[in-house]
Amino acid sequence: GYGYAVFSPFLDGPNGTPTGTVVSGAIATNTTWAKANSPYVVIGNVTVNSGVTLTIEPGVAVKFGGPYSMTVNGALNAQGTTTDHIVFTSNRPSPARGDWPGIQFNSGSAASVLNYVDESYASTGATLSSVTIAGISNSAFQNNSNSGIFLNSSSPSITNVVTSSNNNYGIHLRDSSPSITGVVAANNNIGICCDGSSAPNIAGSQIINNTALGVYVVATSSPLINDSSIYGNTTYNLQIATTNGAPIYVINNWWGTTDPAVISQKIYDNYDYSGHGYGYAVFSPFLDGPNGT
Repeated sequence: GYGYAVFSPFLDGPNGTPTGTVVSGAIATNTTWAKANSPYVVIGNVTVNSGVTLTIEPGVAVKFGGPYSMTVNGALNAQGTTTDHIVFTSNRPSPARGDWPGIQFNSGSAASVLNYVDESYASTGATLSSVTIAGISNSAFQNNSNSGIFLNSSSPSITNVVTSSNNNYGIHLRDSSPSITGVVAANNNIGICCDGSSAPNIAGSQIINNTALGVYVVATSSPLINDSSIYGNTTYNLQIATTNGAPIYVINNWWGTTDPAVISQKIYDNYDYSGHGYGYAVFSPFLDGPNGT
């Protein structure tokens, strides 16, 4: 239970200059965090006020020096490049999952963009509450104690994103219907959870090697999943516990096999627990291999 030292940024020599920038508090005017002043070490909660834009340049690292969050009520413009990603992570020398709460997007932050962003070691990497931001793309959300991405009544496009090694969910949807394309949800407890009345369109994705479930569908959710790989998940590749008895269409996917009986064994639905009123999977036709026919 001892405290811990936050020693970065530090000086570059005797009577030197700091190797980085310390930040905290409210951002009340349009602000740019420049690569030349990176890393930015967060030593208190940061809030982007309503009507204000925080722009983060490619190559910037934002490191959280304690249990401090970033709350966006205005706009966060975080657009890296293929060779210069933007990093949000813990400032600890030996980081751990849950070191900082994550980035919270609230109503009013719809102009926000996350592109070529690498996030790690938070509770939940990005939480969107009742807002659909401009997009999340070409990014990674890894090693978080809860989820990589949590959407609550929010439906942005999620494209070419990796969510891996998160303790609970890679992507958690509640009453949200985003377009999810080219996502890799791997090595989480559950790859993608659809809760409430979520109806995402998931395509061209890999939902693989999660320690419990690939896809978990509950309440009255009705995802449409196609042209994806869903296999290697330890307990089930798909578990359906919806309450309306409706079919869940998961056609034209690769399940790691072309044997319908084997595919069915890794799907838990109303056929396995009849009388409960659960929905059931429609998985045929299926692909004959990854990116197959």
